[in-house]
Amino acid sequence: MDELFAAVRRLKGDFVLDLVVFFEESYEDQVRQMEEEGMAVFHGFQKDPRPFYAMADCVVMPSYHEGMSNVNLEAASSGRPVITSDIPGRREAVEDRVTGILCRKGNTEDFVPAMQKMLDKAPAEREEMGLAGRRKMEREFDRQSVVREALDVMGL
Repeated sequence: MDELFAAVRRLKGDFVLDLVVFFEESYEDQVRQMEEEGMAVFHGFQKDPRPFYAMADCVVMPSYHEGMSNVNLEAASSGRPVITSDIPGRREAVEDRVTGILCRKGNTEDFVPAMQKMLDKAPAEREEMGLAGRRKMEREFDRQSVVREALDVMGL
């Protein structure tokens, strides 16, 4: 959240960040201030995130460590480009510069230019990145293929 909020503040005025997430209490004041300044809208946790993916131009999801990210998989499956940390579990869902942009973890200096690059793209370019992400999800994360691979690994 620190890198995301710092990047949003540096790019202030170019977009509005829709926060569809739980966050730690320590971020509450920052989120309120960003809302008051018109930089963000906090939606909280949503059982059905599909409308938020549909209205997004891009999904930004920094992380320090984590397993496979459902958010990144859902965003790509929804045809949205993804900007995320280049860490295991994140990089598998993003083909750098094709379906989104990978950034060094914990590095605002990577996230700011990545977000600016996405903002500078024409809508058709962002759409093509999102469609490439959708094709990647269909090709690599199709349910039957994943189940078949898991059964093979287990020797079943």
